Amino acid sequence: MKLEEVLENHKGRFVSLLVQRGDERKSHSVKVGNSNKLVCFKDMNGGNRRVVKGRILKAKCGSNVFVSKSV
Repeated sequence: MKLEEVLENHKGRFVSLLVQRGDERKSHSVKVGNSNKLVCFKDMNGGNRRVVKGRILKAKCGSNVFVSKSV
């Protein structure tokens, strides 16, 4: 499944994201907004954040799952 499909089908539910920053990987449980190149979200642990879609390694919402080829 494509990342866009997971983000479009969330229907107000929380989405789990695994994001890579350099050598570090962080997991977030978020409410998501979507734009062309960025995923904007409200992180339940620390405010509003924006992430380039290419840094998202995994996204899951219900039965919808996206896994990057680089994982």
